Formats: sequence, C-alpha cells, structure tokens
Amino acid sequence: MVGGFLAVSLTDFVQGCIMMCALIVMPLVVLFAGEGGGFDQAAGTLAEVDTSFLSLTEGLSFIGFLSAVTWGLGYFGQPHIIVRFMAIKSVSAVATARNIGMVWMGISLI
Repeated sequence: MVGGFLAVSLTDFVQGCIMMCALIVMPLVVLFAGEGGGFDQAAGTLAEVDTSFLSLTEGLSFIGFLSAVTWGLGYFGQPHIIVRFMAIKSVSAVATARNIGMVWMGISLI
C-alpha cells in the first residue's frame, strides 16, 4: 500500500525469479529422484501419453478456436500488462524494455 508502483514491480520481479527457480528445480527433482523417479521412469511415463493430447486441433470446435485466438490477441490489452508498458520512462527505453522482455519470455518458454 505504501510503496506504490515500484513495490509492485519489485514484487513481480521476485515472484518471477521464484517461478523461474521452480521451472529449473522441479524437472531436476523429477529426473534425479532416488526412489520412483529417474530418467527411465520419466521416459516410461512419457511413452504412455496418448499422442492425441499433444494435438492443437484434435476435437477443436469453432468456439474453441475462437477462444484460443482471442486469449492470445487479448493479452496486450489487459490492464495489468498495459500498465507495465505505460511505466516505460521514455520512447528510447522501449527498445531496452522489449529486449529484456523477449529474453525473459524466451528463457521461460524454453
């Protein structure tokens, strides 16, 4: 309540770092677990997955397609995302903000 936008930004940063650590640590825990885990168990579990679950179009209706498209296109218009863009101090800082954002998203998606 007291810190304002800087406090929110720092909280978002810390939460992002925690999520990134979880994205790195959890696969390692699954793969290197001593009992009931490991590479063999992970490979066996992945081999049992129905490949139709991996399809982006399996059982997709028009409403499902429309929902998926609007979800992606609506991302940039959401208030909590727009505020981050509005917080950029100058037009010259947009390129730096873009690079930081794209590197972060690239790492997260990989």
